[in-house]
Amino acid sequence: MPQDLAAHDWLGGRPSSAGTQTLLLHSDGGATASVSVTSRAQASQVTALHALCVEGWGISVVVSDDDRRVLADGRLVPVLPQWRLPDLPVYAITPRRGEQPAKVRHALALLGAHFEKANARP
Repeated sequence: MPQDLAAHDWLGGRPSSAGTQTLLLHSDGGATASVSVTSRAQASQVTALHALCVEGWGISVVVSDDDRRVLADGRLVPVLPQWRLPDLPVYAITPRRGEQPAKVRHALALLGAHFEKANARP
């Protein structure tokens, strides 16, 4: 159950003075849950959270391809796989509003394709 997350060691991604974060979860069946967790450790870099998680320091939200690889080889295990965090919006800030330089258009297209692919993963 999502409420059980509060009793586990948590690895947080956004350092704050309180170290507490509220997770909003949605199940495959449409249920929702809100859980407040307190971080055992916090790091602003994904690689640091990944290393702590692999070494057994606690639970974290999977966000990188490195995490997906160690999940696939069994060094990490999914927790509550039938529950998901809500999607977060991603914004791109560009130097101008109208016609963009080719490099900006191509970068935005690559980012769009990446997030479409990531969103399609189970």
